[in-house]
Amino acid sequence: MVCFDTNFLIELLRKKQEAIQKLQDMITSGEDMKTTTINASELYKGAYKTQRPEEIIKVEDILKTLEVLPHDKDSAKLFGELYYTPIIKSKNPGDMDLLIASIALNSNEKILTKNVRHFNIIPNLTVETW
Repeated sequence: MVCFDTNFLIELLRKKQEAIQKLQDMITSGEDMKTTTINASELYKGAYKTQRPEEIIKVEDILKTLEVLPHDKDSAKLFGELYYTPIIKSKNPGDMDLLIASIALNSNEKILTKNVRHFNIIPNLTVETW
């Protein structure tokens, strides 16, 4: 099972061949594909920034194909715990990425991202790239 980070989803929306190939490989292997409410929020933020309705439709279309993992009470608790972990405090991956990581960890998912620097410092989180 894998949780898509925003940068992977953006590359899919932009029809980048590497991302499309990774998605096809995952579909072939039968891998469950998910994202988080935080990633969905980041996609909508970017779509609304463009002020082009077709970009909002693209976001909605891609999100229809994924399970969207919620930011629930357990994820919130994990976020708080991780935030004060010494390595995370010293490297400061940013609240959004830490929220995404806490949701993925709470759901026993790995993260698919090119933002390896922010996610590799999080204990027990498996990070994959393409």
